[in-house]
Amino acid sequence: MNKQENERIEHKYEKCFSQLGEVQTIFPTNAKLQMAQMVEQIARTDKNLSDILSTEQTTPVKAGNAAEEWISETYNLDAILKNKDSRAITVL
Repeated sequence: MNKQENERIEHKYEKCFSQLGEVQTIFPTNAKLQMAQMVEQIARTDKNLSDILSTEQTTPVKAGNAAEEWISETYNLDAILKNKDSRAITVL
């Protein structure tokens, strides 16, 4: 990770990281990057789920689409934790 990427992550999640720093004094740069990737993944999933709920589809269809999104998110979070580049993408 380059210095610019590290500064972007520091700035974007400064409050969160400072709170973590109060609890855990050793919080390496790679952990910050991983945390940022996870937060961004969760935010994408939240937005996708909101989009699913705002459609005029029937409840069973919305539930199926939400389940697909949830499966995709759990796969992606696991990949982030394992430092893998593969990601699942849902197309609705």
